[in-house]
Amino acid sequence: MKARLVLAFLIGIIGNIFSQDTAGVFDLELVKLSMPLSEQSERSIKELETKYNDSLAGLLEQFENRVSDRPHIDYTPAELRKIQDSLSRMQDKLNLFRKNALAKIAALRQDLEQQINLRIAEAVKSFCLQKNIKTMFYKSELSYCDNCLDYTEELILFIRDK
Repeated sequence: MKARLVLAFLIGIIGNIFSQDTAGVFDLELVKLSMPLSEQSERSIKELETKYNDSLAGLLEQFENRVSDRPHIDYTPAELRKIQDSLSRMQDKLNLFRKNALAKIAALRQDLEQQINLRIAEAVKSFCLQKNIKTMFYKSELSYCDNCLDYTEELILFIRDK
């Protein structure tokens, strides 16, 4: 009987030594920043922002030229109304362009963020299976964890090697 208890105790200790059943944490932002897809995403967003800013600068220049040309000439009230309507349409066009550009950039950013999060989730799942980790948490979500190990660096290396 005593031998069985000692054997069960030893098996329990050996099982705990060779198996990982504690929770793990990782820093999501560091993992995101280390991914090549994240760098490509930032570059493509910056290129799109530059493209829209250049287009917007051209439209603004047209608007400024039309505004600055007008005050030096005497106009009839009907001509002034036409000019005001024209400037108002240009201003609406500028605002619409800006709104659409910001919406497209936000949609691209959200799409790329989803792709990155999906890849991280797949990598974490594979990492946990390989390391025999039962649960992984974002480091930012936990205020305290007693037996949690930080796997950020290992996860980054795992994603790079994959």
